[in-house]
Amino acid sequence: MTKDFKKKSNSYNPRKKKYLNLFAFISLVILFFGGNYFLLKDNELLRLQYNDLHSLQNISQDNSNAVNISFSINYGDKFIDKLMEHQVSYYNAYAISSVISQKYDLRKIKPNQVVNFIYNKNDHIIKELSIHLDNYHDLYANINCNNSYDINIKDAEYKKYLVRFSSVIEYSIYNLMIKAGISNKIAMDIEKLYTTRLNLKKSITQGSSIDIIFERYEDSKHNQQFDGDIIYISLTLKNHQYDFYRYSKYNAATKNIKHIGYFDQYGNGVHMENKLFTPPLKVNAPISSKFGFRMHPILKRRILHKGIDYAVSKGTPVYASADGIVNFAKKFGGYGNTIQIKHDINYITMYAHLNSFGKNIKKGIKIYKGNLIGYSGDTGNVTGAHLHYEMRYKNKALDPNFFFNNYKKYSLNNKDLKDFMVKYIKFQNSIINHEKNTNGLQMINYID
Repeated sequence: MTKDFKKKSNSYNPRKKKYLNLFAFISLVILFFGGNYFLLKDNELLRLQYNDLHSLQNISQDNSNAVNISFSINYGDKFIDKLMEHQVSYYNAYAISSVISQKYDLRKIKPNQVVNFIYNKNDHIIKELSIHLDNYHDLYANINCNNSYDINIKDAEYKKYLVRFSSVIEYSIYNLMIKAGISNKIAMDIEKLYTTRLNLKKSITQGSSIDIIFERYEDSKHNQQFDGDIIYISLTLKNHQYDFYRYSKYNAATKNIKHIGYFDQYGNGVHMENKLFTPPLKVNAPISSKFGFRMHPILKRRILHKGIDYAVSKGTPVYASADGIVNFAKKFGGYGNTIQIKHDINYITMYAHLNSFGKNIKKGIKIYKGNLIGYSGDTGNVTGAHLHYEMRYKNKALDPNFFFNNYKKYSLNNKDLKDFMVKYIKFQNSIINHEKNTNGLQMINYID
């Protein structure tokens, strides 16, 4: 054993010892200075936290230095960065964002959403904050006694009233509505109501007129307004009057008002089905990617997905959604093989990533709804075979699903029919028979 030990001792390398000592010395230096560096950073963060929390405590007792700030979220903006642009400290911006994220995903904030907050002009600490999430909901953040924030999502405060619009129809009901400042939703709902009974395009002649009453919501806090549902509509076409009234009833079990459907003056229901556009596939294909902002699977950044993706295999037949003229059928950048069709009233549909085009599909030819135009594929920037479908109005991307939703046909039982007739007569005597203003929108008061 002694010999073995001596043999190992003789094999010991002094040069190796030198490197070991040097390594140990460098480690001690890094540990000493690095530890102090991080300690300083921690102390600085603690100092920032103390100052900000101290300011939070003081601001609740001092309203004289309060400043109101309002800004809109733009594409690509980060919530924390937008707060810091208005002199909010990083810690305070991070703190309030973290608390909000527990109740609402800030990544869902869309462009043009409005953020309001109040801060102390001396300390730049947020006292109150609100985000207008959508037409119906607002988020509120308020400082509490524990120097943190209480987060609440509440129904938006808006005023509801009825608007009446009466006018002669010169060419198109849709164009008339948009020109009068009435929403695209109302204009499309009119088309849905009547297309099962009438060909509106052919029925409009000289002397045709419209009388419509619909809901409008006004949010004075955010200086915004939006349109709700049609309450009553009357079209006079070729000396015939076609009326529809929305019937709703109170559900005692749920304590809610249930919208039943639209009925004429005799209680006959309407099948409110959209006949303008139909889905581009005849198979029941799932939607793999919806319309809206998403993380692009190839570009790896959040951008607007301007259409919907149908998960179909390569070679699935694709059909035209509506009558129109082919604008082009060609390779179109990242869209791959693409067909674009121009329809009436400034609508365009696009069918992308096609494997091939249908027979005789080329620029300038007339296409009819339901015509075979191509086959799905995986051309362009894709991760797999699917159909990308877009719809645009005046080159603005729209959610195609809005146009594909069908409304069920309702028939009223005897009890509901009697209730409907009572409400319709009351509405007719209170509103419909009153003098109409034919010079534009008219705000009216009516309580059902």
